Amino acid sequence: MAEPTETTSSAAPGGLVRRLLGSMRLAYLPVLVTYFCYGASGITSIALLYFQKDALGITPAEAAGIAFWVALPWSTKMVAGVASDVYPILGSRRVSYMLVGVLLTFAGYAWLATTASSKSTYLAAMVLIAVGSMVQDVVADALSVEVARNEEEIKQVQTLGRMALLVGSISVGYLSGWLAGVLGPRPVFAIAVVLPVLVSVSTWFVPRLPVAPAP
Repeated sequence: MAEPTETTSSAAPGGLVRRLLGSMRLAYLPVLVTYFCYGASGITSIALLYFQKDALGITPAEAAGIAFWVALPWSTKMVAGVASDVYPILGSRRVSYMLVGVLLTFAGYAWLATTASSKSTYLAAMVLIAVGSMVQDVVADALSVEVARNEEEIKQVQTLGRMALLVGSISVGYLSGWLAGVLGPRPVFAIAVVLPVLVSVSTWFVPRLPVAPAP
């Protein structure tokens, strides 16, 4: 009886993978790419530390203040979610908001990569990135429910989303420090510009659903 048990246990991980990926559809891509890119945005983590210390001379107290303002947009997720549900932009409740988030994040990274050279411009760029990331996250959360056809698929999409976030974070763990040391902060910020571009491309696969009129 030991042999069937061993076979079953060894096949379990493969069965889980097949269960998660076997019925994956292109409609999942906007959710997975958004979560992956948010995790991969950690590629700038070490570059930001270098930039704060060496280029801007930011003190620990100032860094704490910046962290507060960067975290603040995330407290408005519910407001952004309601806006996306109730107030479509150009007839779209998801793609339009996702693209707004992409543009804000793109602008923030591009600013850091080029002309941000003072504490105030650095803060403004970081807030743009935070707001853009928050909006993208809100839309991805909504899409993770909308692209699913039943409760089981909702769980599948959400699990895959968490996996994509984890893979994105792990994939840049070592790379973030290596790139910052070899290239310096601004080139790393320029590389990070690719992330919102990837998210914008993924919006092509968002299902086009009819927009219900606001009550």
